[in-house]
Amino acid sequence: MGQAIKPQYHTHSRDNRQRIPSTGGHPFLCSADQKPPTCVARPGRYALLKRICEAKHDQFAPTFDRARDIAIAGARRVNAQTPIIVVEGNYLLLDCGNWPAITQLFDHTVFVGAPLETLERRLVKRWRDNGYDSAGAIERAQSNDIPNADLVVSRSVRADQRFCQPSDP
Repeated sequence: MGQAIKPQYHTHSRDNRQRIPSTGGHPFLCSADQKPPTCVARPGRYALLKRICEAKHDQFAPTFDRARDIAIAGARRVNAQTPIIVVEGNYLLLDCGNWPAITQLFDHTVFVGAPLETLERRLVKRWRDNGYDSAGAIERAQSNDIPNADLVVSRSVRADQRFCQPSDP
């Protein structure tokens, strides 16, 4: 997929790219008690991304420790001289709430999708890998992750590029 994304981005070496994964932004995203489509970006997420876009000095972003299920503030350094910042996130293209303001910060957008049954299988595996028993993993995926995936699919604006991952074997 990386080779298919806009060719001008490939003129930079890997050292000239940084990524900000969505898992570092959990405190800025939706709390567990918010149900779609009332889910909105927390102001801190927009402020962080805007600061990174306009930065003359290095900025710090949160990371997420999935094993402990907590965000760690300021644990990721974002170099102000980095020409390409890849921001990952499930909600970044939503057409509701204050997400459109965040979308406007991006020069290029990419949506990576997969069949719902593939997502569900992967999510259940992720929760199993994080210590949940089978029933708990299914419950966690179906009560939170799958409804969020449905929201993303139904309420996202069109990305500049779209990729669909094949089903798992």
